[in-house]
Amino acid sequence: MTKVTANKAREIMRKEAKMIESAKRMVNASEHCLDELLWAAWMIIAANGAQPDEAEYTLFHYLTLISSESGVSAKTLDEIRNTVEVDYSKIWSMLSQISDAAPIYRACTVMAAVDGKITSQEIDVLRRLADCCGEAFDEQELHEKAKQWRR
Repeated sequence: MTKVTANKAREIMRKEAKMIESAKRMVNASEHCLDELLWAAWMIIAANGAQPDEAEYTLFHYLTLISSESGVSAKTLDEIRNTVEVDYSKIWSMLSQISDAAPIYRACTVMAAVDGKITSQEIDVLRRLADCCGEAFDEQELHEKAKQWRR
């Protein structure tokens, strides 16, 4: 019984460490557009409506912590904390003004995959986000990324 408990604890700690490492990579790659990164990540969480996943919230928590240390505006953090209904038009407008939004798209693919599955709502948002960011959308790649988080 002790071994089973220890193995489960190790699994949980590894996943959490992987989330922290992923959040750091996301922030480092998006240093020029941290506010937009957080809004886009929040949009992925909101895509699932009333059933967001705990893993997505956990990754978003680390993303906001690391972003706040890296200079994201306090105004953005406050706005996200107080947002109930996502204003998609505002986010799309923000994203369309970034010259290099590819890191945001890549970060959002991780955000969608972290729970080990990709929903049809996330696919719809990611497809539009890929277009907005000038990236190629690859649904198979998304499912492979999700599979990696299930391990």
